[in-house]
Amino acid sequence: MSASAATNVGFIDRERVEPVRQWQVSTREGVVKHTPQWLNNLLDELTALSRLPANWDSYGARPIDPQAALMAARFLDSVLREDSFLPKLVPTVRGNIQLEWYNDRAELEVEVGAQGPLTACFVDHQSKEEWEREITADLATIVGKINACF
Repeated sequence: MSASAATNVGFIDRERVEPVRQWQVSTREGVVKHTPQWLNNLLDELTALSRLPANWDSYGARPIDPQAALMAARFLDSVLREDSFLPKLVPTVRGNIQLEWYNDRAELEVEVGAQGPLTACFVDHQSKEEWEREITADLATIVGKINACF
């Protein structure tokens, strides 16, 4: 995805957004490149969030930063498989986007903003493992938790 996919009017131009990773499916006819349906759905949701006006919660919330929406899409493109369970996308009052995975076994929340590091909170109800940390370039822990729990 290019940074130019975010515009100054607060939405994502879907026609100019390209996935970071090339998705491929092997068939008898060869390899077909495509965009998974979850990515299209994700872009629809991110577009809707990035259109929220200032004060969208009536308590002074900031509008969603278009760069935060792009970073959320890039992050998810990096950590999800085509068959992964998708998170719920939640706007934050600071103009960021929180990605939330919940089920009976575990909870994972990742806050994505335009500035600063990504932060994650994880709780495994079965093993009682709990942590909160900044996410670095090494996404192995997050990918492992998504694949194992959701």
